[in-house]
Amino acid sequence: MSRAIDRKDIREIHGLIAPHIRRTPVVEADAADFGLETKARLVLKLELLQHAGSFKARGAFANLLARPIPAAGVAAASGGNHGAAVAFAAKRLGIPARIFVPTVASPAKIRQIRDHGAALVVHGDRYADALAECERWVASSGAVSIHAYDQPETLLGQGTLGLELEEQAPDLDALLIAVGGGGFIGGVAAWYAGRGPRIIGVEPEQAPTLARALEAGRPVDADVAGIAADSLGARRVGDLMFPIARGSVERMVLVSDDAIRQAQESLWRVLRVVAEPGGAAALAAVLSGGYRPREGERVGVVVCGGNTTAVEFRTQAPRGLDPGAVRLGTEERMDKRIVTTDKIAPAGGPFSPAVEIDGWLYLSGQVGQDPSTGRLVEGDITRQAEQLLKNVEAVLSAGGRTFSNVIQVRVFLADMGDFQAMNAVYTRYFQKPYPARTTVAVKALPLGAAMEMDLIAR
Repeated sequence: MSRAIDRKDIREIHGLIAPHIRRTPVVEADAADFGLETKARLVLKLELLQHAGSFKARGAFANLLARPIPAAGVAAASGGNHGAAVAFAAKRLGIPARIFVPTVASPAKIRQIRDHGAALVVHGDRYADALAECERWVASSGAVSIHAYDQPETLLGQGTLGLELEEQAPDLDALLIAVGGGGFIGGVAAWYAGRGPRIIGVEPEQAPTLARALEAGRPVDADVAGIAADSLGARRVGDLMFPIARGSVERMVLVSDDAIRQAQESLWRVLRVVAEPGGAAALAAVLSGGYRPREGERVGVVVCGGNTTAVEFRTQAPRGLDPGAVRLGTEERMDKRIVTTDKIAPAGGPFSPAVEIDGWLYLSGQVGQDPSTGRLVEGDITRQAEQLLKNVEAVLSAGGRTFSNVIQVRVFLADMGDFQAMNAVYTRYFQKPYPARTTVAVKALPLGAAMEMDLIAR
C-alpha cells in the first residue's frame, strides 16, 4: 500500500512504533550558556538517547512493523547509524538482518551492528558503494531492503520525532535539523507542514547534498567528505523527501568541520552530553553564526546521534586524575587493511578479500569459485562447499588466523535440502566449540551458486 508522507500517516506510524522506541527528552538552555550574546532560548531534543544511539531507530521500527517481511529477513546499507538501528530493531523483533557498511563507518557503529547479531558486510569506501552491494544482495536473496532515507516508512518513522517535539515544545520559532540523505528532515518537515517553526537544514560544508539539490531544483550528486561523512555522507538526497524540503525547508546552513568539533565540545562542557559529529551539526549552525537567533526566539535543535568513540571512561586513572574520569577526544577512525592472498583473486575480482578493521576480520560474499579460473566449480553442494571453505581458509591464513578464530558465520543456501551435505563439509573445517552460525534460505546466489558464506573472525 502506498503511503502519504503527512501528519495522518505519521500519527498512525507513531502508534505502531511507540511501544518500541523511547520518547527522548527535551532540555532547555539560555543561548548565553553557550557563549552567545542573545536572549534566545535553545530547546535541545536529545535524540541521541534513542535506542541504538540515534533517531534512525524510529524509521527502522516503522519499516519492520509496517511492511511484510519474508523469511530471508531484511537488508540495509548504512554509514553506520541506520545499520545499527535496523540491527537493533531486527533483533528485538526476531528478524534476520544483513547490514552493509562502508569503511568510513565509525568503529562505535560497527561494534553496535556486530553486537546486535546482524550479519555485517564491510564494502567500499562510501555509502553509495555499500548501497550497491546491498541492492545486489536484495535482488538475489529476496530480503526486503530497508532504505536509510528514501522509503515512505522511513520518512514516516523519522517524522514521529516532530510529533513528539510539538507536544514537548509547542511554541518553537525555528527548528534546526542535520541533513544527510534527507529522510529525517523530510519526515519532520512533513509533520509540521507549513505550521509551527521555520525548518532550517544544516549540512557539513564538505557534504552539501541538500543544498546542491535545492540549487539545482532536483536531487543531484554531491561530493562527500569530512568528519561527519559516516552519518551525513549520502551522495544524493532522496526523491521522496525532495519535494517536501523544497516546500517546507526555509533555508540551508553549511558548517565547517571545526564548527562541528566545537559544537561537540560545547555540548559536553554545558550539558555533559557526548554527541557524534553528525549529532552536533545542528548546534554548530547556531554556535558558528550560520544561524543567528533573534532576540527572545525559541530555537529547537535536534541532537540526533551519539554513536562516537570520542569519549573514554577510565578504570585506572593516571596520577592526579580521579578513577572513572572521562577523556573527551577526537572521533576514532577505523584502522583498516585489505586481507587477500595470491591464491585468491584481487579486490574487485570474483573473490571478496577480507577487510580487517580494528583487529576484527570481516569476510563476505564467498562462494565456491575455482581460484585459477574465477568460475564456480562444477558439481554438487559438496564440491562447492569444499572449494568455498578452502578459499576461506586461504584468506584466514593471509590474515594470520585459522578457523578457530571465527566467532560468527552466516551460511546462505539456495536449497535448504542441501543442509546436511553442506554441514558434513562444514564440520571438517570448523572444530568444536563451533562458532555461532545462522543458515538462511535465499532464492538465488551469485553465479548460480548453491551456497554463500559470510564470517567474522577475531
